[in-house]
Amino acid sequence: MSKVKGEQLDLTEAAITRQARQDAPPVRDEAPVATALTLVERMAMSKDCDCDKLAAICDFTERMSGIENQRELMADQREWSAAMARVQAQAPAAVKDAVNKQTKSNYAKTEDLVALLKPLWTAEGLWVTWDQDDGAKEGMTRYVAEIGYGLYSKRYVRDLPPDDAGIAGTKNKTLVHALKSSGTYAQGILLAHIFAITYKDHDNDGNGGEPVAMISARDSDDIAACLRDMPKGKVDEFWLSLDKGSLAEMTAAEAAKVLPWCRKCVREAKANG
Repeated sequence: MSKVKGEQLDLTEAAITRQARQDAPPVRDEAPVATALTLVERMAMSKDCDCDKLAAICDFTERMSGIENQRELMADQREWSAAMARVQAQAPAAVKDAVNKQTKSNYAKTEDLVALLKPLWTAEGLWVTWDQDDGAKEGMTRYVAEIGYGLYSKRYVRDLPPDDAGIAGTKNKTLVHALKSSGTYAQGILLAHIFAITYKDHDNDGNGGEPVAMISARDSDDIAACLRDMPKGKVDEFWLSLDKGSLAEMTAAEAAKVLPWCRKCVREAKANG
């Protein structure tokens, strides 16, 4: 392929595909990028290589590869959305059969939520990873859940303080144990929100308890933001009056009652400087 002065390069997909088929044996079901790569390889090995054409085809191949990756990402995003909808539709209500001795309230264990949901998300081809990230306020840790399908994934975050004290404020854990406990809380909270889990009370008679609407992700985020901005005395008052070990244990009705009070406390704190 000798260079012709003034030649206009035809870099359309069709032209490159035609040239590759002239220079190489045909490959069944060959994608445009693979075809262009075959042409680049043969041109680079030729002693009559036209460097301008080679550079132009390399640039074209890179652009086509990006387009194909974007198409694959968009296809995986559609599959992700469909898979998430199916998991949420299939997920049964979680049973609150564990007892918090301090608050005398029932809750669903994080490990039970994982056992409930993991078979569903793996059957749909979804993957889940857990991590920590920067960005949380001082004294808080940011926990991250990433849910993916193929190339597409979405991150969900939750900021929590170390779970190192009981409802009376007395320290009851080492820092290592407190961080581990917070991580477990975060995992349970995130799983419940991501997969729209509902809860039902412990079934003592075998007939099943009635599902209870739990706090929404939006209300939980709003209350958590208020708690970060409220004076410590008001935060202690919140937990003592609520008689819960975490926001994840709140029902939607409880959240609707306390959220106006939380917002009022924040407004008063800001007004008082």
